Amino acid sequence: MRVLVALSVVAVLICGVTYADEALSPEAQALKAKYDAKIKALQEEFAAELAAVNARVDALEKPAPAAKKWYDKAMISGYFQARFHTRNWDSQPSERDEFELRRLYINLISPFDKKTTGVVTWAGVGPTFREGASGTYENIFVDYKPQQNWNIRVGQAPNCFGLDAAESSSVRMPPERALVTEGIPGVAGGLYAFGPSDRGVWVSWDGRPSSNNKKTGLRATASVHNGQFQDTDKNNDKNVSVDVDYFTDWGRFGAGWLDGEYTRTVNDAPVTQPRRAVGVNFRVDPNTLVEKMGFQGEYIDGEWLGAETDGWYVQGSYHFDNHPGTAYLRFEQFDPNTAVANNDFEILHLGYIYNVTPVDKITVEYGYGEQGDADLDDLIVQYQRSL
Repeated sequence: MRVLVALSVVAVLICGVTYADEALSPEAQALKAKYDAKIKALQEEFAAELAAVNARVDALEKPAPAAKKWYDKAMISGYFQARFHTRNWDSQPSERDEFELRRLYINLISPFDKKTTGVVTWAGVGPTFREGASGTYENIFVDYKPQQNWNIRVGQAPNCFGLDAAESSSVRMPPERALVTEGIPGVAGGLYAFGPSDRGVWVSWDGRPSSNNKKTGLRATASVHNGQFQDTDKNNDKNVSVDVDYFTDWGRFGAGWLDGEYTRTVNDAPVTQPRRAVGVNFRVDPNTLVEKMGFQGEYIDGEWLGAETDGWYVQGSYHFDNHPGTAYLRFEQFDPNTAVANNDFEILHLGYIYNVTPVDKITVEYGYGEQGDADLDDLIVQYQRSL
């Protein structure tokens, strides 16, 4: 009933207003139209200001997005290598003919802020798999960049010496590093026979401008580290090193210097011996100086594991057009003890890399050479998957 009354009142008012408008004189109607227009303009202005106020209130009441934690920016990368390896050396009593899990590396990389990044690398390498031992932490370090060109690295980190020793096995062409750097387990020891990492502090200066796509310029790194690889220090004499590389439009060339001591166990007793080396290296990127071809080489001379030692290699690679493959040839020489005659290695490596996908590749390498007067040959067929 009340609804009907209200509707009746509204109808009467509307009719009254309409009637009143018709009853007004022309002058009064013009005056009313003038003020009706002003009232409408004020209503529109009020509606706009009210909407603006509501928008500001909504923005103030909306909670700000939560700041990302350091672990929200974490990245995981890595690779693993599975291979079939057959080895027949006349100088060794045992032959190798087996499937191997050669390497597994998993990196956890997290930027803590604009200047600081933390890296942890879990690794399983070679005999670790075959003998059933657990994996290990290859790297645990923090990078701090106080300025654009400077970087300070603290913790357990990879070395910066030359090319083969410092470069990841995931990007190197031959399945193994040069003998002078990695050696042969149980046969002869290289400069980094027990792994590429050590514990210490590395300070780097990189003069290559970030705006230059080719990144030409000088990079230098100085470090102080234990010299015991991933083990605790067994002596108080630290290893020091300086590595300098110059990058050009066609590649790079550089030099490295290392001096210190290394303590190992001989006949159940600790023996501390010099560990020093100097090296020079170069790399010519593919399709720069020679079409479809790339080159690199390295020479290292020094004293470690109680012997005067030297070694070198040269390598050439051919990069096919319209084909995801690379052929390479490497010749190396390694003398683990220059005071002993007829014990040096000379090996020719012939290999081919087929990139199945951007993250999968297969490498086939045949190596033939001599240790002294004894023949040796290797065949490696390796699959690599990058994470």
